Amino acid sequence: MTLSQLVRNCVPLDQLYKAMPDLKIKDQEFQFAVEAIHQLSLDQQVKHWVNVIEGGEFGEGSMKSFWRTDYEAYEQLAALGALAIPYIKAYLNGDLNNESRNILTLVLETLGEQ
Repeated sequence: MTLSQLVRNCVPLDQLYKAMPDLKIKDQEFQFAVEAIHQLSLDQQVKHWVNVIEGGEFGEGSMKSFWRTDYEAYEQLAALGALAIPYIKAYLNGDLNNESRNILTLVLETLGEQ
């Protein structure tokens, strides 16, 4: 769990947003982005989140722009469920950096796939 997630789980959002009004804006922007990505086909959703992970902190679609970490991309991939497994596995056969490969492996483990 990241600090961002910990704070969101420990502090009621209304209080958090009072203390950090800009965070509310970033959270809304993130939610809008996620909703737009959900409109894509499953393989395109996986591609988007893999690209976010592979691009890192300063890549296109970085979670940093929403004041979040790449862990959020991991969570979004895991939330796609078992139907995403073949698409995720296809990326493991490609050219990924080690950190991205480890994250995708963790997603597969989370989804019950070894």
